[in-house]
Amino acid sequence: MPLINKMYSILHKLECIENKLDQPLYRKILSKVKKPVLAMTFGPTGAGKSKMGRQVMDKYNETEFVQILIDDLVENDYKYKESVKKIIQKYKLNHNETAQSLLSDPPIELFDAFSQAYANVRFKTGCRTNKRDEEEWNCNQENDEILGRALENKQNIVFEMTGTYSPTWLYDMSRPHNYLIVASYSLVTFCSLIQRNKSRAINDLKYFLEDTQKHSAPRLPNVLDGEEKQKQIYRKLMEDIKKVLDELLQNCLECNTNTMDCKCPVDEILLFDNNGAELKEAFHYSKYANDGVKKEQVMDILAVLMRIPKGRCTF
Repeated sequence: MPLINKMYSILHKLECIENKLDQPLYRKILSKVKKPVLAMTFGPTGAGKSKMGRQVMDKYNETEFVQILIDDLVENDYKYKESVKKIIQKYKLNHNETAQSLLSDPPIELFDAFSQAYANVRFKTGCRTNKRDEEEWNCNQENDEILGRALENKQNIVFEMTGTYSPTWLYDMSRPHNYLIVASYSLVTFCSLIQRNKSRAINDLKYFLEDTQKHSAPRLPNVLDGEEKQKQIYRKLMEDIKKVLDELLQNCLECNTNTMDCKCPVDEILLFDNNGAELKEAFHYSKYANDGVKKEQVMDILAVLMRIPKGRCTF
């Protein structure tokens, strides 16, 4: 066992970290110990979170990891697939011209139909293949069970979330297991995301219809852009993500690891530019190697890579 790992183990076993070792030295040792990685990937629909998760693990030289995404459970659930088949039949989405027309500019009732089907499976009736006797079981609980098992086994984890709120529950849940916690964001401009999601819906539908048993069923999140309230949902989602990211950056860039004055809940932050053909790292923050980056510098990055226009997008 490497000397640094032995030191870390001894410190914990003797329970003398706070009393017999000064905090800055302990944090320096802690930062060098090899830990399992918990990579939280944030971003709206279509931002490329799955691709980013793999790239984050590559950065930390981890080839084996568990990728946890609630959408995967829902989209592959037989009840959700059956609901989507009914929607396809009702709106004649199995006809190519009809699908192209409707999915390029979907009516609100079509969004609502997909949203209700998704919510029913995620929060009420889904993921019961192995839990047929548990009437209250749903995909949210299944996802939590997968996460809990991965944490107990100290596996490397990629956990995908939208990022509209701070996941304090996940910080608290992972902390006892001594993970390197990485918050990673895929940054794409608002108008680029609108375009991507339109083509994505059509492609996902075609893929599902090729083999409804083997392939996951598509979702249809509301990505409309307009002045009406129902066409502001995606814009507000983007603004909420940016607000949470701003707060995280504020807390972490002001963090002082030489004192107890640190409100940063993660060890590292990675920002990726996903506006081009390739995913590129745009910013890297480490709690234990903060080189004095100012928040204003990061805000300049966000202003460009995550631009949200005041008016409607024009294509």
